[in-house]
Order: sequence, then C-alpha cells, then structure tokens
Amino acid sequence: MRRPFPAMRRPLGARQLFGNRPANLPLHERENLVILGCGWGGTELLRNIDHTKYNVTMVSPTNHMLFTSLLASTVSGTLDPRHALTSIRPLCAAKEAKYLQATCETIDPKNKSIRCKTAFEAENEEPHVFDVNYDKLVISVGSTSADFGVAGVRKYCSFMKSVRQGVTIRSDIRRLIEEASHPGHSLEKIKQLLSWVVIGGGPAGTELIGELHDFVEEDVKKIYPEIYPHVQLTLIEGNKVLGMFNDDVQARTISKFRRNKIDVKIERTKEITKDEIILGNGTKLKYALAVWCAGVQPLPFVVNMIRSKTLPLDPRGRAIYVDAALRVKDQDNSIYAMGDCAAIEDNPLAQTAQVAGQQGAYIAKSLNQLHDPDIEPPPFKYQHYGTMAYTGKGDAVIAQSGLNLFGKHANMVWRLVYWSKQASRKNMFQVPMAWWMSRTFGRDLSRF
Repeated sequence: MRRPFPAMRRPLGARQLFGNRPANLPLHERENLVILGCGWGGTELLRNIDHTKYNVTMVSPTNHMLFTSLLASTVSGTLDPRHALTSIRPLCAAKEAKYLQATCETIDPKNKSIRCKTAFEAENEEPHVFDVNYDKLVISVGSTSADFGVAGVRKYCSFMKSVRQGVTIRSDIRRLIEEASHPGHSLEKIKQLLSWVVIGGGPAGTELIGELHDFVEEDVKKIYPEIYPHVQLTLIEGNKVLGMFNDDVQARTISKFRRNKIDVKIERTKEITKDEIILGNGTKLKYALAVWCAGVQPLPFVVNMIRSKTLPLDPRGRAIYVDAALRVKDQDNSIYAMGDCAAIEDNPLAQTAQVAGQQGAYIAKSLNQLHDPDIEPPPFKYQHYGTMAYTGKGDAVIAQSGLNLFGKHANMVWRLVYWSKQASRKNMFQVPMAWWMSRTFGRDLSRF
C-alpha cells in the first residue's frame, strides 16, 4: 500500500453531509453492523460510527491497527514494533462493540450471516468455527503481497505487510551482521551475507531502503567497523522509482540513492533462487536477504467470494465491485466494501491508506444517517492530500497539489503528519520519544 499524506483538517460530520439525524434507537431496534478488518478503513469506521444506532461487531485476525507507514522504521530499529501498533480493544470498548479475533471464511447474503474461523489454531485440534448474523456488513480486509508470477518469490523472499513480518526481517538483518562478524569467513561469503536487496520502488520499498541505509551508516559503521565496508544495499524496480511522483522527484531520488552508495537497478525481476536474483537482462545478483515490496493483490477470502459469485468482480478484474456509495453491486444495500479490496464503478482509486481512511469515515457517516429508502446517499468523493515518502539520511519527498518538497523540511513535515495521525495518545508520546532516542543513543541491535 502506498504511503498517504493524510488529511490534516477535521472531516465533515454526518450532519453536514446528510442533514439532521434521528434520535438514538433502543437496543432491540438497533441493526447488527459487522465490520471485517481493523486496518485504516475499519478503524475509521469504528471510530466514527454512532454506536447508539447499531450493535457493532468487529472481526479481524489481528487485534490491532497497524500504522503501515511506520513499518519500515520498525525493521531498521528506529522504532520498536509496538510503536506501529494500536490495540483495537480500547476503541471497541468505547464504542460498546464486540471484537472477535477470527477470519471470515464465507458470506451468506441470503441469510445475512458470515462463517468465521478463530485465529487461534491449537495442535491436533480443529479450529473453532462459528456464525455471525448481520444487517449491515462492511468488508475492509485489505490486501496481500502480489508476486506477479515471479518464480521463487514466495519461497525465498521476505514480505513487509505485518508487524510479525517486520520483526522477522529485523531479526534476520541482525543475524546476518553477527554471522558476518565471525572469523574464518572468506571475503566473498562476508559480502554475500551483507548483500540486502529491496524489490519494489514504491513508497514502501524506498522508505525501507532509506531506513536500512540510516541503520548501516549510523549504527553498523560505528559498532561493526570491520564489516561495514562490505555492506551492499540494492533497490530493484521494474518500472519507475516512486512512480506516483513526477519525473523530477524520481530522478532526484535515484540520484540521492546512488550518491549514498545504494545500487539502484531499473529492471524487472525474472526469477529468485536460494542465493541469486536473476533480472530480466540476465544479470545475477548474490544476496542474503531479499524483501519483496512490489505490489498487492486480493486476499484469498476475497478471491474465493468472487469465484463463487457471492460478490461481484469489478470490470478491471481487480477487486469487489461497489457503487458510488461503496455498496457492493447486485446486493440489497446491506453489504459495503472499501479500501484495497474494493473498486468503485467509473472511479478507480489508488490502493492507499489515505483512500481507505476516508472511505471508512464516509461509510460511518452514511450509516449514522438512517436514510429514507427513496433517498440516495451522496456519492463518495475522495480528497487527495498529497503523497510522501522518507528516503533516508533525514530527507523525504512530498508531492501535494503540483508542489514538490524535498530534503530536511519535507522530513519534518513527514514526521509531523505521521505523529499527528497516531491512533492513541500513548503512541503520540512514544513515537517522537523513540525517534529522539534512536538519534541520540543509536538503534537497538538486539536480536529477538
């Protein structure tokens, strides 16, 4: 998912969008609202929903919202993994909502129920399966990493879509450093152990390579001076680095990376083996760590629902087909979809956190107003507030309304925006404190 430049102004309230709201409903008259997923869209929906009008249930295999834009910082050690998380339980309690740590397996639109499987799998035991009834269902399950059919990706690459995956990459990097420090290795072996590759030049990939560069220059250089000269960072992109930015930003970013001794290769990846990456032009790169950040695709749950014709596929073949009000097509207005797993008719949008967050707030406002059956809700209108990415060495790039900002000033805005968008006061305190501690005392090199 691309990096957002989130809104810094307060969204319009339901009263402004839809007019006056009716009085609160008694418990027995409330509809059952089920939310699948607690990412950017699901969390914004839960935060903005009027729980005096709905009995709310959230279903998600993770009990936290992941601040995806800070995941690269947890890999390098600039932040602790917990700093990118916000527990969903306190928000559920505040909204008097139920939370079920489970995955949705199937949807039964006829009987308005979903079949769920617990996220806990005990050895030698079948996972617990149960049904949840709904009057309104909102699908906000996000996406998963796409391999584009490249051989070896699933087997040999690491992915960066969850905190658990980020922690694994972080641990692998520290293992490789320690192993390269052992006596008796040949120079060729040391260079291979310290060859780390990021595949995918979007915001996620560029931020990760930038964070890894900072880690190498600020920590490895100081603590491991004997192996530091042999570290090689490589960024591979099959099309354009930061393709959502203009040509000037792309050229300046590539130039900056190369000045910082990051090898940038603009070439498609053909195949990945146990210790080599084979590019489309035949070039072979030795590596010890390869992180795949090259795109997203629908989750198996979404694919299965589309294949079974339970949910419609958009004409572009990308996601669940929804109308301008984010209602799933060919349903009775009881199912909504948003974020990475949804595509609006005649209005395809980027699969970003910014889009999902705005859609979550919109659906909440729409549901808060109990519409007359003859009145259509206003269509969802996406407001783009810009795009930004951290590029390492205290620099960032920002594009907003045709204006570009580079360097240290852009980095200050990058940090301010992401600090302001933290989902809890606890993280609003911890994140800037961790930035300061990493800069002052260095990153944590512990392996766990």
